[in-house]
Amino acid sequence: MSRRRPTFGEYNAMGVYLNSRGAYDLAIGELKKARQIAPLSPFVHYNLAAACFEKRDLDQAFSAVQAALDLQPYYIKARLLLGLILKTKGLFEESRRELTWVVEQDPSGRSGRDAREALVDLESKMARRHGGPQ
Repeated sequence: MSRRRPTFGEYNAMGVYLNSRGAYDLAIGELKKARQIAPLSPFVHYNLAAACFEKRDLDQAFSAVQAALDLQPYYIKARLLLGLILKTKGLFEESRRELTWVVEQDPSGRSGRDAREALVDLESKMARRHGGPQ
């Protein structure tokens, strides 16, 4: 009896679950398997970016979120994640642009609220960087 291979959805779901449990390396492994099966899914690229971001592998997170946005440019959660990655990398102006876009697109939704919170933190970091009030 041959064993059935896991599907894209199963690899993706396991990767998301493992990421939520803090098992970032395992999550990334599962999400890379999902990406091999469904390379045109913006969702698997986003989930991979999220796991890489949690692991603080910012270059891999940036690459994966860019792949998601190449496939679906108006993917709000991916744009939010891109803004957070850019903020963490110290690219404040670029981060502000992405986070502002998210707020404009989703003013009353969760992504919009998260983007507003990130913008407040970003403005504080920018003020400190430029010697403004702390």
